[in-house]
Amino acid sequence: MKITTKIIASAICVLALVLGLLLMLNYFKFSKILADTTSSRLSVITQSIGDSIEGALKLGLPLDEIRLAPQIIARAKGLDPAITRIDVFDKSGGILFSTDQLYVQRLVGTNILENLTETRDAGADIWNADNDSAFVTGMTVYNGADRAVGGMVMQYDKTGYHTKVTSVLRSLLISTIAVFGVVALFLTLGVLFGFKELRRSYVSMETSLKGVLSPDPTQISQLARSDEFAAQLNTIVGKIDGVSDSIQKTQSGPASRVGEQA
Repeated sequence: MKITTKIIASAICVLALVLGLLLMLNYFKFSKILADTTSSRLSVITQSIGDSIEGALKLGLPLDEIRLAPQIIARAKGLDPAITRIDVFDKSGGILFSTDQLYVQRLVGTNILENLTETRDAGADIWNADNDSAFVTGMTVYNGADRAVGGMVMQYDKTGYHTKVTSVLRSLLISTIAVFGVVALFLTLGVLFGFKELRRSYVSMETSLKGVLSPDPTQISQLARSDEFAAQLNTIVGKIDGVSDSIQKTQSGPASRVGEQA
């Protein structure tokens, strides 16, 4: 694989990873902001209902005798079609008033009752929760002595929320793919034209290294012939040296006999 191809592949992988992380970060950030905004709006509506009911309680009326309560919660439900149900219940969890009459005299869940606070200064009056299908906002209702006499809970359908989040995710995905394509194109062109010299040097070095690691058979044959010639040359030199030694011995023999006679 060419070095420029390796550089382009590595850079594109890093680019895809970074853009993917940014996509997920923006998606989760938007979904959280939208959820917080929805919960805040529901808290305002819940607070308005609670203030109206507590106003009647301060006049000394019991919670179950507030005749305007059904009208109050019905008007609040009409503010947003995504509000599926609003219930007003007593301390034991029995539903006294509801925008859906089928739930009157039923009991709310224990998880809702656990959010009630006995006195006004014991904690937050309004609480928020959510599940896969709905946002849930509730409030503790107090009498004139700031003692809890019951509460109310509102459920908000999440269908619109999921639709908006899915739409934003689709838009983010399209934008991310477009950015990835444009940046990858310019990155590829930049590497191809900006690393020409590096590519040539790498090719030359790779060719040389390949020649060392996997030599050409012709070169091996030439090298063998060269070694053979050197061996023959060494043999000839050895023979010449032997002849020279013999000549020297022959010349030194008569000279030594003449010296002995003298």
